Amino acid sequence: MNPASHRPASRFRRRLALMAASALALAACTHTGAASMSAIKSYRAEDFFLGRKLEIARALEAGDVAKARKLAPGVDLAAPADRDMTLMVFFMLPGTKSYPNYAAVRELVALGVDPDKQIIEGMGSALYYTFIERKDPADQTGVLFFKAMLDGGLAPNSMDEDGTALLLRAASDGRLEHVKLLVERGADVNVKSKYVGKTALSHAIAAVQPGAAIYLVQHGARIDSEAFDNNGVTPSWAVSLRLKRIRREHPLHAQFEQLRDLMIAKGAKWPPDPPDVVRERMRAQGLQPAVPPGHQR
Repeated sequence: MNPASHRPASRFRRRLALMAASALALAACTHTGAASMSAIKSYRAEDFFLGRKLEIARALEAGDVAKARKLAPGVDLAAPADRDMTLMVFFMLPGTKSYPNYAAVRELVALGVDPDKQIIEGMGSALYYTFIERKDPADQTGVLFFKAMLDGGLAPNSMDEDGTALLLRAASDGRLEHVKLLVERGADVNVKSKYVGKTALSHAIAAVQPGAAIYLVQHGARIDSEAFDNNGVTPSWAVSLRLKRIRREHPLHAQFEQLRDLMIAKGAKWPPDPPDVVRERMRAQGLQPAVPPGHQR
């Protein structure tokens, strides 16, 4: 789910990336500038695919899943075709005949295509793309593509190549809807990041997503005094900092107050211990906390 692509970006792929990003904001951009949605070029399957892969693309465009499955054996469905286009990216591309084709994305995942390895240049993977349309709350395109991937068999507890769990990425970069989909399907709400030891709750607080944080607490996220990361930061401490930094008149302040009250009701210590106190407790438990720069202990 790394947002950075490791392959050089062609002009065409850069243009696709801009178009994909703008579609989620209900406006399209080409590499020359902004344009209306009606100005997006219409792309056809035959512009990119040949042979049996073209037949599969046409079957998925037509909603003929049975035919696509029959044609799929022996075809590398994940491999790029002409101009570096893949089947999955094609069906997530504004300007194609069947956009947005959630059924095609679902079927491709079911047939073994890993959406985290399908690259949209300049934006990262097709999976990461589903998280980044947060500007317009009314646009559910990314959420529905994400649901299609889960419906196709994307494991809710899967991790990327860096060992980051899907729920952690959703809490940081996605919406409440992404988090709900994962928890409803059995994602571990207390999974921790590999290097820093942060939970999804901590990620949601850091990303200023109190709605997602409240949902996670309601569904079993740990908020006790032992729920600390490698630096000794507890979710309660992170919430206390948010409350100090957000103006009282801002709507987010009331949401973080609601989160605080929920955590207290579920047994969280308040006021919370600062990280240096937690780090001492960690040492007493035989742990070796990471000391942030500028702190002696």
